[in-house]
This record gives sequence, C-alpha cells and structure tokens, in this order.
Amino acid sequence: MSDISAWEIAIRSAARPGSIPFTSREFAEACEESGLRSLPVSLAAIVAYEELGCEAVGSAHRDPLDRLLIAQSKVSDMLFLTHDEILGLYGEPHVVVV
Repeated sequence: MSDISAWEIAIRSAARPGSIPFTSREFAEACEESGLRSLPVSLAAIVAYEELGCEAVGSAHRDPLDRLLIAQSKVSDMLFLTHDEILGLYGEPHVVVV
C-alpha cells in the first residue's frame, strides 16, 4: 500500500469532511491488519514524477497524487491498478486499468 493513498485520504477528508467513510489512520490500520506493507515515497519516485510524460493526457487529468502513484509504481517495478481510464492514457506499462 502506497503511503500516498493514506495521504490522499487525509487531504480529501480535510477538504470535504464526511466524503470518505474512514480516516487515514483507520485505512493504515486496516492495511496493516491485512498484511499489506507500506511503500514510502522515494526521491526516485519524485524524479520520475517530474519526468512523467503527459502529452497524451493533456488537461484531462490534473491529480498530482495519481501522477505520483504512477511514478512510484514505475520506479518500484510494481503494478498500479486503477479504475480511472484516463490514467491509462499515460501509456505506462505499470498502469493497469481494471
């Protein structure tokens, strides 16, 4: 589980209280109880974020945390599973739209 996911929950909950039915702490605890390991944000992921091509996506996608998740999956050689079809436009083999 990426630390970015917990960060996104905290940001969205602060911006729109009640929009997410659990806190970032509850999310982290549930992930830990399920045996998921935490994946911290690395400097390599930040550099990959900056280098991530987005010409094909254009202004259709503006979520920097999604872009950071893509970069993190790329440098960690892990798959990033998403339901957001726009993220498939990045053309990164590590992004799998389900």
